[in-house]
Formats: sequence, C-alpha cells, structure tokens
Amino acid sequence: MNKLTPIALAVLMVSGGAYAAEQQSQGDTVNYVQIRHGLAYQVNHQEPFTGTLLQKFDNGQNAIQANFVKGKETGIETAWYSNGQVSSKVHYQGGQLNGQAQTWYDNGQMAKQANYTSDQLNGQYQEWAYNGQKIADMSYQKGKVDGKVTLWYDNGEKRFAGEFKDGEKNGVVDRFYPNGKKSFEAKYVKGKLADGKVTGFNSQGQKAVEVTLKDHKVVSQQEWMNSDS
Repeated sequence: MNKLTPIALAVLMVSGGAYAAEQQSQGDTVNYVQIRHGLAYQVNHQEPFTGTLLQKFDNGQNAIQANFVKGKETGIETAWYSNGQVSSKVHYQGGQLNGQAQTWYDNGQMAKQANYTSDQLNGQYQEWAYNGQKIADMSYQKGKVDGKVTLWYDNGEKRFAGEFKDGEKNGVVDRFYPNGKKSFEAKYVKGKLADGKVTGFNSQGQKAVEVTLKDHKVVSQQEWMNSDS
C-alpha cells in the first residue's frame, strides 16, 4: 500500500461527479485550497490556511471534508461517493498520516484498513474484495512488511502465506492455486531462497518438481510426470 498524501487520497477514492470550481469562503470554510511547499493556502492569501475544506459534487452531496491548522492537515479527512456513501476516512496530525486509514467500495463494503505513524504504514493492514471476502492480512513496521502475510483469492481460497522481515521474505513461503491446492513451497532468508528444497506442485496438489539448493546453487532437480487432468 502506497503512502497516502493529504487530499490526494480522498480525491482518488471519490468516483463520479465534479467539484465546485470557484472559491467560496464562508468564514473558516472554503471549497478550494492551494498547496505551496507542503502547506495549504487560500487563493491570494499569504498566511497558511486554518479552517475547513469542504468540497461538494454537482448534486450537492459532500465530496471531501478536511481540517487544517496553519496549513497542515489535522484531524479526520472524510471523502464520499456522489451517492452519499463514505469512500474514505483518514487521520492526520500536523500534516502527516497518523492513526487509522479506511476506504470503502461504493456498495458500503470496506476495501482497505491500515494504520500509520508519521506517514509510514505501521501495524495491521487488511484488504477486502468487493464481495466482502478478505483478500489480504499483514503487518507493517516503519513502512515495511513485517511478520506473517496471508493473501486470499476472491473465492475465499488462500493465495499466499509467508513470513516477512524488514520488507523481505524471511521464512517459509507457500503459494496456492485458486482451487486451494498448494502450487509452491520454499524457504527464504533475507529475501533470497535458502538452502534446501524448493517444491512445485500441479493444480491437483501433486508434486511436480523439486529442486535442492546449496550456496544459492542448484545441486539436484527431480520432476514428476503427473497428470494435471
């Protein structure tokens, strides 16, 4: 998951409709700000903006609402689809992502849930398919994948299971076919295949090839002519 930038997250998540084009200041609420050197300003203003940005679709529904203090986004940024369904909620502190970030599909189903510390992914990260099936579950430490990673197909079958350390595969890694049968098994150390066996399976779960590695070189290989029908 890439870093979410202020305002950009909400803009990208909103589908359909259009934003009001002119600036209309209503006290501390405006519908347009400029970003200069990382700070938000009202048009033709020299002081960083403090107040609320509220943009709407042509149909009058809210599109984005965000709060700024001295040009830096702070608090919860909320974005909506044109039908009124919330598309994202993101927490900011002093212009940085801090806390929970959530996105939803237009049917109300949650799409992603992540946690940030000082603009870096930190903690549990999860994704769901449009049909509600969980498709990703992992953890981050200071922006890097760390710990157990599990991925699923939309049909609920496991797709990938493995261990990571500092963003690299580190431990046993298994891959699976959409039918749930294992397709691959190997061990990694610091992102590289470790000495030992690397095994591939056909779609029926039968062993198809097995390679033995030593010092990162193939020392033996065996194949099986199993039917895949």
